[in-house]
Amino acid sequence: MADSYATVFEAYLDNASYEAEADVAKAKLFLTACTQLLAFPEEAEAGSQKGSQRYKANLVLFGEQQQRVTDWLAANNPPSSTRTSYGDLSDYRV
Repeated sequence: MADSYATVFEAYLDNASYEAEADVAKAKLFLTACTQLLAFPEEAEAGSQKGSQRYKANLVLFGEQQQRVTDWLAANNPPSSTRTSYGDLSDYRV
């Protein structure tokens, strides 16, 4: 579990600059990382062949960051158009 936590936390740090860079893709990855971090227990110790690692997560911070990025995405990620347009062939002559 420590390796998984470390991997998710690394993604969290790598994409935390989404707002400064105005990068929607980074914001979505940051949101995913926040969601995943909230799924981990607040405190745990996990062992592996490399040894044991202990971590303590700040779930309140991750929750606040999750809400912040969600709000940012709502303001900066325009919905994709679902409108279908058809060509006008009324002036087409054979």
